[in-house]
Amino acid sequence: MSDDLVPVTGRTGPIRVGVSPGVVPITPGAESLVSVQVANDDQIIRSVQVSILGLDPSWVTLPPGGVALFPGESCTIDLRCRLPLEFPAGARRAAIEVRDTIGDLVPALVEFDLLVEPVEQLQLRIEPTNIDAGRRGTFTATITNHGNSPVDAVVRAADPEEIVQTTFVPSVVPVLPNAVGVARAEVRGKRPWFGAPVVRLLTVGTAPQAAGAPPVDPLSPEIATAPRVATMLVAVVQRPRFSRRLMTLLGLLLAATVFTIVLATTFAHLADQSKANADLIKKSAGADQSATGAGVAPTSMTGTVTSAAGPAVAGVAVTVFDKGRGPSVTIAQTVTADNGQYKLSGVVAGTYRIRFTAAGFA
Repeated sequence: MSDDLVPVTGRTGPIRVGVSPGVVPITPGAESLVSVQVANDDQIIRSVQVSILGLDPSWVTLPPGGVALFPGESCTIDLRCRLPLEFPAGARRAAIEVRDTIGDLVPALVEFDLLVEPVEQLQLRIEPTNIDAGRRGTFTATITNHGNSPVDAVVRAADPEEIVQTTFVPSVVPVLPNAVGVARAEVRGKRPWFGAPVVRLLTVGTAPQAAGAPPVDPLSPEIATAPRVATMLVAVVQRPRFSRRLMTLLGLLLAATVFTIVLATTFAHLADQSKANADLIKKSAGADQSATGAGVAPTSMTGTVTSAAGPAVAGVAVTVFDKGRGPSVTIAQTVTADNGQYKLSGVVAGTYRIRFTAAGFA
């Protein structure tokens, strides 16, 4: 028989008390049984009451009332213990007290050990759970230890598409019982160039790492469904480099630019064509040219052409005929300027006939 199963015994006068086993393994949150053996070696009936010292009475279930033992009789009394989850792990000393109801005997105390098993229970909280990011984003993982022993919590994240990578600082978070630990996570991944935002779903998990054991992966299929593993989903929304709104604005700007260039080119072409037509008219009309004829004193002839309404008329062909040579002999030709004025140089003094012709005028 191993040492932890050896009963612990004691006596108070004719009352013998034993506790089995001597070391009671107990798991917080689960019910454990402590067996107490009581024997009456007296020659009279003894009524005894059993209680447990070192634990809160609300954690122990005792049989109601006392137990009456005839001379030479013995019995076993089962005490049921249920410790809360936050009860610290490790060895703890407790005692069984057996008291005679008559009161003429000193109470018997029998000590034994409670071996409280460690309980690992982690809770994971992510803030924020929806991350608006471009190429990178951050979130915080908060781990709460609801167990009864210190835990080194390992934090991992996985992307099923394997597009983004997550780095935790620190990757192993030490957390005391009924305390919290925090890890900062940075998410990195290539963002799309165009189109709508893309949602990446990450699975974040945490699990306790045993001292000296191989590294634990909370998201591995072997332990992902274990009760001590806590997981959460995180949505990472990656914005494209060029959003739809920006692409629309760029398209409108490009269309406006092309339209402006076309208009500018068209008007410039019309202006050049108009100037070329004016030059051609001048050239064909022999502007500023005078006929060579008899004369002794070249002079100039100027004037202004106006319409009946009053404003000056531009582009009017002016033709000068020498009456002395004949009604159809042209001496000089020109075209009026924008202000309706014209000038003929190299014309000798004399009498001439002048003809003004223009489109739209009689």
